[in-house]
Amino acid sequence: MAFFQLDDICKSYPGAVALKGVSLALERGQIVALIGENGAGKSTLIEIIAGVTAPDSGRVYLNGAAVQIASPEAARAAGIGVVHQHSHLLPDLSIAENRALRCGYPRTRWGAIDWRTTEDEARVASGLLAPSVDILRRAGALNAVERQLVELSLTLAQTPQLLVLDEPTAALPQRQTEALFAQVRAYADAGGTVLFVSHRLEEVSALSQRVIVLRDGALVWQGRTLETDRAALVAAMVGRPVNPSKRPARQANSERTVLQANALRASDSAFHGLDLALHAGELYGLYGLVGSGQNALCQALAGLLPAYGSIDLDGCELAPLSPEQRAAAGLAYVPGDRRAQGMLYALNVGENIALGSEGSGWIHRREEAQRVARIMDQLQVRAHSTAQPVGQLSGGNQQKVLLGRGLLRTPHVLIAEEPTQGVDVGAKAEIHAQLRTLAERGTAVLFVSSDIEEVLSLADRVGVMREGALVDEWPAADAQREKIIDRALPRSNRARETPRHQTAIEPRRLTALFLLNALLAATSAALAPDALQNALDVALNNAVLLIGALAVGCVIMAGSIDISIGSLLGLSAVLAGLSDTAELPIACTAAVALAAGALGGWLNGWMAVRSKVHAIVITLGTMAIYRGLIVEWSDGRWILGLSDGLRDVAHGSLLGAPFLLWAAIGAWIGVAILLRFSRFGRLIYALGSDQQAARYVGVASHQILPWTFALCGLLIGAAGLLQAARYGQVQTNAGLGFELKAIAAAVIGGVHIAGGRGSALGIALGTLLIGQLANALVLLHVPAYWEGLFLGAVILSTLVLERGKDSQ
Repeated sequence: MAFFQLDDICKSYPGAVALKGVSLALERGQIVALIGENGAGKSTLIEIIAGVTAPDSGRVYLNGAAVQIASPEAARAAGIGVVHQHSHLLPDLSIAENRALRCGYPRTRWGAIDWRTTEDEARVASGLLAPSVDILRRAGALNAVERQLVELSLTLAQTPQLLVLDEPTAALPQRQTEALFAQVRAYADAGGTVLFVSHRLEEVSALSQRVIVLRDGALVWQGRTLETDRAALVAAMVGRPVNPSKRPARQANSERTVLQANALRASDSAFHGLDLALHAGELYGLYGLVGSGQNALCQALAGLLPAYGSIDLDGCELAPLSPEQRAAAGLAYVPGDRRAQGMLYALNVGENIALGSEGSGWIHRREEAQRVARIMDQLQVRAHSTAQPVGQLSGGNQQKVLLGRGLLRTPHVLIAEEPTQGVDVGAKAEIHAQLRTLAERGTAVLFVSSDIEEVLSLADRVGVMREGALVDEWPAADAQREKIIDRALPRSNRARETPRHQTAIEPRRLTALFLLNALLAATSAALAPDALQNALDVALNNAVLLIGALAVGCVIMAGSIDISIGSLLGLSAVLAGLSDTAELPIACTAAVALAAGALGGWLNGWMAVRSKVHAIVITLGTMAIYRGLIVEWSDGRWILGLSDGLRDVAHGSLLGAPFLLWAAIGAWIGVAILLRFSRFGRLIYALGSDQQAARYVGVASHQILPWTFALCGLLIGAAGLLQAARYGQVQTNAGLGFELKAIAAAVIGGVHIAGGRGSALGIALGTLLIGQLANALVLLHVPAYWEGLFLGAVILSTLVLERGKDSQ
């Protein structure tokens, strides 16, 4: 039996059959190409092999034994390494930690994460194909090529038994592609097995020994690569004859200049001193090595990247205009990274295309639907209907949707980065035909491609960029592959450096918080009669708030929210009060409060995951429930006269400091250690960074999120217990509005409201800032209602800092 075998694999989705009884066998030391048209089922098959998706029926055999690949972790444990078509690096985590998530975190002798070993291992792994990339950089700061090289390096470094590569060269230039192929051949020579997916048939011929063809979810052909006839292979893959995409013998419709850019330079020096003219009806192909500035130029023309110089579109100066205004003036832009920059996956197919509609005002639904349907028919988008979620389409059909958005207005100028990246032979020919048709109607088309053959076959005029400059242009008849490559190669002794992205926002945020707290502390010390006692009062008054901010901060870092924590705090305090008045031991009273908080938090998370309803809706409901239980169980009355034993929980002292302060410090230290040195803590960050990408590396929200909410609830239970102990009574409005202050403290302290970022130190500084601000206003005799105004201003100012981080 073969080393790896799939037997009669079937998979269906509502309204579509993805795989129909697929069986295939892979031998050791073999490189097998898997090809097929977009929508043929290749990605679904790969997701099954990777443990991301479960088949409806069929079996998987590894070394002759039947196995179940139930998760990405199980796939890695079985020796299967997969690089998917789109990067699944967690954007808010470093490259080093992205590797550790997949391969496991090295541990110290005490069981904590060993960060030094983590970084050393990642440095060796990324050195295979991306030696110049800093492994401490956030993955979100990498460009598309760097992301792909890092993904490939990390997977190859695991030395899996089976290596699955889904369109690995789609974003790679020639040199990096050759380096990758050398690594893959060496891996296969050492006994590894490779399943290689590509739409570039020349790569299939150069790399593989055997070819398997899928069409409409079924395996329709397989054979040895050397014995394969290209025309027959294409016919098997597409199911219809496809003529090779050749440049027709034609000229641009006119010499009229539609777009003229003069002395254009990027604010970050990605390109400089650039003059460019596009003519009506012209297909202009732009080629360059990675970092040469061609992609930055497209973004600058579209208004997405700051640039200096003049850009004239049919007599309209574009430089001062926004991207929306440039689109209204007749410039359409199709980005190169459809996943990160193009598709809105929360919208359906029709809505994604309709985003290209003109102007503002009322939407004429029927007219818009007709235009969208016409574009879909024109581009032959394979979708069940315009209402189908765009994420369910194949990569090639998503690319057509993105192009359709740009074509909806029939623009004067279309700028397209990598318009056929990751699409099959048939879709590529269709897109080329549409671009030619658009040019014949008078539109000037500027397209960037890393595929020289595409540039030569499609362009009327070819431009080459090198080290930020447009160094040469030729009519297509005079352009030759050798000349293009020669002009694109750098002339300096060192490669052009990609601008280093700033990754030190967090230290800057912490420094700013330190300085603000120091300023407020100095102000309060100057105004207060007893500066030391005033500082202690500030700490005690905000100890419970710190615990609450730590609690909700963990949930926000996981990409969720809990607005019921104020009501849960009140409920825990009421249960603590009732237990105390029932004369239960203090340990039992504490256990009741902690258990109530933990259970309430876990239920919030469990319901959010199970119902697939946003947690803000779930916790809005439980907030009302918990508040109702407070009134029901307390009979609507304050719980008074709590015992001295319970009061000692807050008012007792250790080393001269109240227990309340020690409890807050202990919670802070515990959360800090959990987030920094435990795998569970790092999974919280991973889940909040990108839930979809986290799923592909084996981080499941249904396993992490309920326990994150439970941790939040446990801390809230402790906060409720301490609040009851401190005041010796429990009011029926206990915790009312507490959630707002706790969330504000976490956000001010650097917890990103969308998840993935934050620290316990930042939360502590944010809490202290809120406390000191309130204290300073009291000392300055400022009315209490001004506190909200100042607090709101501080929160809004944090958003400005977040903009700098999000743009990296």
